[in-house]
Amino acid sequence: MELKTCKFESISKVNFDTIIDVRSPKEFTEDHIPNSINLPVLSDFEREVVGKIYIQNSQFEAKKIGAKYISENISKHLDGLLSNKNDNWKALIYCWRGGQRSKSLGIVLHEIGWDINILDGGYKSYRKNVVKNLYEDELFHNIFIISGYTGTGKTLMLQELSNIGAQVIDLEKLANHKGSIFGSQPNGQPSQKRFEGDIHNLLYDSGVAKKWRDMGKEWMVFIQDTNALAMKAIPSVLGVSRKNNWQMNSICVPRMPGESMGAICRLVNE
Repeated sequence: MELKTCKFESISKVNFDTIIDVRSPKEFTEDHIPNSINLPVLSDFEREVVGKIYIQNSQFEAKKIGAKYISENISKHLDGLLSNKNDNWKALIYCWRGGQRSKSLGIVLHEIGWDINILDGGYKSYRKNVVKNLYEDELFHNIFIISGYTGTGKTLMLQELSNIGAQVIDLEKLANHKGSIFGSQPNGQPSQKRFEGDIHNLLYDSGVAKKWRDMGKEWMVFIQDTNALAMKAIPSVLGVSRKNNWQMNSICVPRMPGESMGAICRLVNE
């Protein structure tokens, strides 16, 4: 039987026990499919070595050395995390674009007798889906931003809204950040790709958006705003958005550290 492939859109329809990312630890840390685990077939150092040989010397030698590294790492995984998997275990494997790295592990596990699928297009297919849903598709959400000074209880309000069933996104929590005054958390912030992936996971992977959209209903998203320094730009942004019939717009106001910015304004319907 040939090694099976699975498209990203079909992942939710298949009950995989494990989703395996075989890319290097550095690639996995930057971003990965939610709930996947990292079983790299090449370490960061090994991937760099193989890449340099491939470009600067010989593709044949690079593949030979890469095969050596991959065989050693697969052996370690079989002796480690995969050692306790039973015969009905089912897994989805992906690499950068569904190529040699994912197939190298997939073929071995498939030959052992496990039900293995390779993600068609790899991580790139997931990332393409995230960008499409967040930036290209029509927005079906009413978005409300909760603003206020530090310490006024915005996060507590989000928690209460979540308790009564509202769809909530706490941007500070996703960004692992405590806002403009207290700053980032000790273990750092996620990459931009990871941050967008987490938002996408909350909005779409729950299935709520599709269900309500199919029913013709709109739903609300509450987003915590870390500061209100862009207030004086809001009137013009609202005007441009309304004129162009945009469903969503964003504001970016550059400022120096510690610099204050703000304004009190009144909207007038003329």
